[in-house]
Amino acid sequence: MRRIDLSSYALDGSPPVDQYTWSLVIVAQAATEAEAKALVEADLAKAKANGLYSQGRLQKVEGVVYDVRNSCIEVLFSPQLQLSARQVLDRDDLARKIRDCPDSAVLLEETEYQILKGSLDSVTGLGRNDVQFVRRIYAAPEVQVTAKG
Repeated sequence: MRRIDLSSYALDGSPPVDQYTWSLVIVAQAATEAEAKALVEADLAKAKANGLYSQGRLQKVEGVVYDVRNSCIEVLFSPQLQLSARQVLDRDDLARKIRDCPDSAVLLEETEYQILKGSLDSVTGLGRNDVQFVRRIYAAPEVQVTAKG
C-alpha cells in the first residue's frame, strides 16, 4: 500500500501561479462545469481589476492553497489522457476513494497508486507550484498494513 498525503498546502511566497494551476484550485470548488467556468472567469476578472494578472500569470495572492485531494482527482481524469468510457468508469472508484477519505492521507493499493502515478506522468503543463504535489505522489511511502484481530 502507498500513503498519499492529501493535505492542502499554501502557495504564499511561491512564484506566480499559472492560470492552469489556479483554475484547478478554483474548479475543485465547483459542482458543475458551467459553475467552474463562471468561477474561473470571475476570479480572473477580479485578479485583472486588482492588477494581479499579467501576461497569462497570476501574481502572488495571499491565502491561495493548492488542493492536493482534488488535484489527484483532476489528474485521474485529465483530457490529455484521452480516456475511454470504460477507463473513466474504472477511475471513478479510485476518485471516490480519494474524495471520500476522511483523513489527511489515503492508502492506495499498488495498482491504484500506479494508475495515479501513470496519470500524473502523462499530464503536461505542470509548473513550479506543482512540485510539492508531484513529490508527494512520486515519493509516496510504502506502508505495511496489518489486520486487527
